[in-house]
Amino acid sequence: MIEKRKKFKLTKEEFKIVLWLFKKIILFVIIAVAVELSILFFGIKFLVTKISFPNYGMFPSLSKQFFNVYFYLSAITILIIIFLGLLISYVSFNNIIMPLFRIKKEMEKYVETKQKIVLEVRKTEYFLHPLVEVVNKIISNNNPET
Repeated sequence: MIEKRKKFKLTKEEFKIVLWLFKKIILFVIIAVAVELSILFFGIKFLVTKISFPNYGMFPSLSKQFFNVYFYLSAITILIIIFLGLLISYVSFNNIIMPLFRIKKEMEKYVETKQKIVLEVRKTEYFLHPLVEVVNKIISNNNPET
């Protein structure tokens, strides 16, 4: 099993794939922030229209404090959404995308040289073990003499 991570340079094709995935994750973050902002907008609009009614329990002196707390909580929520989006992108690139690119490069080397190779993945990449086992079986079936 390969344990040490090596420096890895992306090809133009791989860079396009990574950029496409990053755009998809950013799209998720933008949608989540837009939903959050619309919920906040309609919440504030509701409170502004209903704030004069005494049965909501808000006095004019408390409304400014409430809006400040509401604003800060919404800002923190938006920052959490952005942080989680970036964290998900980092984890997916590091643990899913890059190992697949490494396997692809090894397979391209096999296609060029036709020499028997054994694909290996790290212990921590347990989700790739079944794929690598199948690919190794295919390679060994195509090279029965070695």
